[in-house]
Amino acid sequence: MEFALFWTEMSWIVILLFVLSIGFAIAEGLIPGFGVCGIMSVICATGALVLEGVFTKSVFAVLFLLVLYMVIGIVLFAIFVRSARKGILRKTPIIESKSSVPQNYGEDLEKKLLVGKVGVVVSECKPVGKAEFEGKTFTIISRNHNISIGKLVVVEEIKDNSIFVKEIKGGKDE
Repeated sequence: MEFALFWTEMSWIVILLFVLSIGFAIAEGLIPGFGVCGIMSVICATGALVLEGVFTKSVFAVLFLLVLYMVIGIVLFAIFVRSARKGILRKTPIIESKSSVPQNYGEDLEKKLLVGKVGVVVSECKPVGKAEFEGKTFTIISRNHNISIGKLVVVEEIKDNSIFVKEIKGGKDE
C-alpha cells in the first residue's frame, strides 16, 4: 500500500525526471563509453532526488527513491552484462563490430604486382639493397647471399611489405 501511495504523492516533474534518468541509463548501456547519456542520467536522477526531497520534505521518500534507483541500476547492469556475454549487445546496429581500418591497410598493391618480375640490382644487396623494376626503384632483400650491382633478380615473394628476391644467373655485365 505504501508503494502505491508513494507514486500518487510524487510530483509530475519528479516522475518525468525519474523516467528520463532510466531512459538515459538504458541508452548509456547500449552506447559504449561514458558519454552524454550517462551524464544526463546522473543529472536527471540527482534532480529527481532533490526535487522529491523539496516537494515532500520526507527523508523516507528520498531514501525510497534512492533504493528504487539502486535496484533498477543493478537490474540494468545485470541485463547488459548478460547481453554482452551472449553477444546480443554486439548485434545491435548501434555498436559496430567491424574495424574502420580497411583490411589491406598498409599493403602496397604496386609491390604485390612485382611477384615474378625481373629487375636489375642498382645498389649492392648485402642482404638489403635496391633494384629497379620497370623503371621504378625498390628496396629488396636477398635471403641467400649478397648480390652485386648489375645482376638480374626475380621477385620471389612480398611479405610484410618487404620484397624478397633471388638472383638469376646472367646480368648486365655478363
